[in-house]
Amino acid sequence: MAEEAKAQRQRKREDAEMAKKARAEEAARAKELRSQQQAVATLKKAQNRSSTALQTTSRSAVKKKAPRRRVVRRGNSVAPAPAPPPAPPKTTTRGRQIKTPAKFN
Repeated sequence: MAEEAKAQRQRKREDAEMAKKARAEEAARAKELRSQQQAVATLKKAQNRSSTALQTTSRSAVKKKAPRRRVVRRGNSVAPAPAPPPAPPKTTTRGRQIKTPAKFN
């Protein structure tokens, strides 16, 4: 009787070990599958990101609008105003002259 109980416990232990190994193998397969799927997704993302610049639309060149021409009446021709005198040279607080770029004059 003791021998039978001992043998039964041994069989239970072996069954539990086999089930544990089977679960571990299944978990390892599932983990491998997840890692493969993640690698595929990462590769797709990388390819999509590299091609996004190619998918943007090209902008058309901005055309300069012609300035509107104003019609001058015949009878009211006014002599052009005299040009203003040149501005005095710009100086620092210590009296040195500053040469400013033409676009700021």
